[in-house]
Amino acid sequence: MMNAARTGRRRGESHTRDAILVAARDAFATRGLTGATIRGIAGDAGVDPALVAHYFGSKRGLFVEAVQFPVDPVALAARLSGGAPEDAAARAATFFFETWEHPAIRGVLLSLLRAALEDEHAAAMLRDRLSATLIGPAIASLGVDRPDLRGALVA
Repeated sequence: MMNAARTGRRRGESHTRDAILVAARDAFATRGLTGATIRGIAGDAGVDPALVAHYFGSKRGLFVEAVQFPVDPVALAARLSGGAPEDAAARAATFFFETWEHPAIRGVLLSLLRAALEDEHAAAMLRDRLSATLIGPAIASLGVDRPDLRGALVA
């Protein structure tokens, strides 16, 4: 009896989506949003480019998914509110540089910053995320007046 070649999806857990995200984070961090290509990202992940479209729809969809903000706003708020309000800026700077030094987080932050320099949509996304999900809540935890304005200025 001849063994027929199997077709379709392999058995077991697929790590394809995760491999694409890892390759995308690296590509966006090193080449930026405009320099990174779906074909290049797929090649780095060892998958067909059609799978990128299957999982993420478009390069912009992949970018949004790949650069989910890597900092916990609750942790930042706790760090900022844990002392005198006049020392909050120093605590925030310390938190930022400690976060920046984390290798996995640095790639995401570099991707966001490069994209924000190249693309107004990405810049708006970064400002909104910083203001609404990270800086705004952290500043509000200090109990200062106009935390929304202060958060927007910092972002």
